[in-house]
Amino acid sequence: MTVHKLMQACDIFDSRLQMLGNLMAKAQGQFAGEDRSLDDIMTARVAPDMLPFPYQIVFACNQPNGFAAWVMGEEAPETSAETMSWEELTAHITETRSRIEKCRAALDPSHLEKIKTINLPGEMYLELNGDDYLAEWLMPNFYFHVVTAYNLMRMKGLVIGKADYMQHLMPHVRQK
Repeated sequence: MTVHKLMQACDIFDSRLQMLGNLMAKAQGQFAGEDRSLDDIMTARVAPDMLPFPYQIVFACNQPNGFAAWVMGEEAPETSAETMSWEELTAHITETRSRIEKCRAALDPSHLEKIKTINLPGEMYLELNGDDYLAEWLMPNFYFHVVTAYNLMRMKGLVIGKADYMQHLMPHVRQK
């Protein structure tokens, strides 16, 4: 059961990152056809105090990268969104998906029982068991940034809808 939970996390990370990559490719094509700059998306924020689009992609990737590093006993890669181009962001998604694929061989149910420490700003930190690290830290943060990136692209005119977001379910769609 616990290996299944870890494998399921890999599947979720991979399929949602694939969706983000697909949406970015769609935006690139649509905006080129409309003679619009992707800078509209790159500088977009949901609110003035939130970070712009590149950070949403990098932070979405930070969760599966942290997961992969955790299961492989490595340090998570450090990535700065500050100067990343559209092409570098799409490459970052591809690299993150490759890292998730690589970590599948290292999945071990004992990870869910180990304590994970996450440093927070200031003098604070979180201390979570592996199960909570996955369910209460990685997944909520991952979905927050994935949905924020989706919303920013849509807000800036990318013609997408819920079916684009839920494309991971397409293999399960049947005709009546």
